Amino acid sequence: MRERAGRSWRLSPGAAKTTSLYVLEEYRKMGYATLLKKYVLAELSGRGFRRVYARIWHSHRNSIRVSRKVGMRLVGVYVELCPQGKRLEFRIPLNPK
Repeated sequence: MRERAGRSWRLSPGAAKTTSLYVLEEYRKMGYATLLKKYVLAELSGRGFRRVYARIWHSHRNSIRVSRKVGMRLVGVYVELCPQGKRLEFRIPLNPK
């Protein structure tokens, strides 16, 4: 699937981006999100993807926690502002540790 122009970072060959993972409220805090995230990462790896990025809103603390739990780390921040109908984009890569 092609990435929409102007959103986030362009992906290099061999890279994939996850954008959604949802667990129904009655099944939260039972490990299902972690299990699903591990499954997706393993599936993508098996299909030849060597880098996987997740686009997560800063306020989605549970998504950030699950991503860190499976070994993902913060590599950059994307900020989009729309003052007076004009879209401004900022891509801030962070130095890997």
